[in-house]
Amino acid sequence: MDEVCTSWADEGSNECKQWKKCSWKPWTWHHCIAGFFCKAWYWVAKWVCKVFAYVVTFSCAAFTLLMKPICTAWDVVGCVFKTIRGTFNSIFFDRPAAKAKIKHVFVLMLENRSYDHMLGFSGITGYDSITGEVKMANGVDTSVHSNIDPNTMLAVVPNPHADFSLYNVDKDPRHSFGGTLTQLCGEGSHYPDLVSGGYPPINNSGFIQAYGGAQKPSRIMDCFNKEQLPVLNRLAEEFAVCDNWFCSLPGPTTPNRLFLVAATSGGLIANPKPENISIEDIISGIVGGIKFENGHIFDELDENCIPWLVFSGDDWPQCIFLDGMIGEQADLVNGRIRDMHEFESWLTNPDYKAQFTFIEPKYNGGLEINPSVKDFTCGNSMHPLDDITRGERLIKQTYEAIRNSPHWEESVLIITFDEHGGFYDHVPPEAAVPPGDITMFDEDEFKFKFDQLGPRVPALIISPWIRKGTIDSKLYDHTSVLASIERLFKMDPLTERDEHANDFLHLFSLAEFRKDAPEILPDPRNSELICRDGKLTKTDLLQIRQELSLAAVRGYYKDESDTDFTLTDTELSFAWIGLIRLMPHLTYSEKKFWVAEFKKIHTNLDAARFKVDVTLKLKFNRDMIVPDPIASKE
Repeated sequence: MDEVCTSWADEGSNECKQWKKCSWKPWTWHHCIAGFFCKAWYWVAKWVCKVFAYVVTFSCAAFTLLMKPICTAWDVVGCVFKTIRGTFNSIFFDRPAAKAKIKHVFVLMLENRSYDHMLGFSGITGYDSITGEVKMANGVDTSVHSNIDPNTMLAVVPNPHADFSLYNVDKDPRHSFGGTLTQLCGEGSHYPDLVSGGYPPINNSGFIQAYGGAQKPSRIMDCFNKEQLPVLNRLAEEFAVCDNWFCSLPGPTTPNRLFLVAATSGGLIANPKPENISIEDIISGIVGGIKFENGHIFDELDENCIPWLVFSGDDWPQCIFLDGMIGEQADLVNGRIRDMHEFESWLTNPDYKAQFTFIEPKYNGGLEINPSVKDFTCGNSMHPLDDITRGERLIKQTYEAIRNSPHWEESVLIITFDEHGGFYDHVPPEAAVPPGDITMFDEDEFKFKFDQLGPRVPALIISPWIRKGTIDSKLYDHTSVLASIERLFKMDPLTERDEHANDFLHLFSLAEFRKDAPEILPDPRNSELICRDGKLTKTDLLQIRQELSLAAVRGYYKDESDTDFTLTDTELSFAWIGLIRLMPHLTYSEKKFWVAEFKKIHTNLDAARFKVDVTLKLKFNRDMIVPDPIASKE
């Protein structure tokens, strides 16, 4: 507030200069008098404003100091009451089997892989989750499943040997709303359908067509074999594999991730754009992230006094987009968003309290390990432009940390993927229940009704209370995670979607927990893609910044021959997360400089340099944006 007063008064005082300077000529004296009183007015007004600001600040601080213990006590009383009510309900009304067995829910959501692409050739045989009959998971049948290659007009069947990474091999497959429309319905499909007015008829025929422009369009039909993914396949054989789990809408990453935490995307069918939040709100510090009519799962857990944590693999967790995750009193600052490196050590604590733990992978590892401006190499999210074996290692580390902790007997781990990434799957997704909440964003050119699920993705449910070799073919989407948590912990649904979603609580069917679950999983395959593990130093980051600046002049980055640095929604989103993360650490004047710099992002090179600048500021307090006199003054 003090800075606002000074800035306003200085700008007003500068306006006084419009009065001409005084001279000995009598007819100019009124200019001199007017200029004097103009400046005097702004000087007095500035100090009145400052005094008022100090009074308000002191009053607010005193009020906060007084009310904080009262609010804390009120929260404690409320939580005690809810605990008593929950205990009463659990005795008389809950499903005792699941309620008594599961106290800790862990969710690991990876990126951009379809079910057939990952498990279609695994040949998993087990027991039906409902009937107990022996069955095979719904995978690929090359005698039936194929797509026509428009270049040769020949049928292409799935191939059981996919590339570990598409980096320097081929382009990132389409997985936007429009791209998915082509994949599911074929080239030339329209939404809304000209006949039905809804989503067109689905036959999963357009995957190769949608990969047009690739060096090898038929590569989109490639699938991994069992030997390529030993970690995922071992878990699928040991616990429950869901072969009828779909992403929540036929579109890209962020809207599907929002469905998992909010049972809605608020009307988004693409990655959110920075213009959804005003620059003025960012500068003033009142920005609160993406809001939903009914809030999100972290809000609901807080309202029900249920502790939670987020573990993030890098500095760009997408949960930062959510309302309440940023700001001086937000959870990022208060310690509920932790570094994934701490995960194992936290779980060794017998008093680990979090009943819901959400794990975000390392998305943009390229910044931290092997800097690039157009790929995801050296992360572990399993993005197509990343090395999938690093994602296997993340799964292994996550499982083993839980399995060998004091909390294994009371835990469930859900592993799934946000969306299909453009890769082939043969099962047509079904219709969906619209969330029914208020649309928070109006940027959808298709006017999608959110009544259609997206392509099938892998999902594993892992717990010592699950029969070995379970195959679950119930219909699920990402909101089934919410439905299960809400029914497990006796919380209300967020939207119509999770209210009507199937839960997987029936999977915890064993009378006693298993003692034969593996403590150690097999090692991932060696992809021979080399990454330098570890964190970058300040010297590393400064060197990268210099290289990025040179690349903007030369037109290429390092030895990369590709000179296309067109700004992508993904890179802009990561830069936006960086800007949001910085806000609680900046003064009012510093915010204006950083926002101005953010507005200069026009290419992926610009976005990469901005992320380097954010990292320098957050980790080393080295500010490359704000001029030294201003930074030192404040």
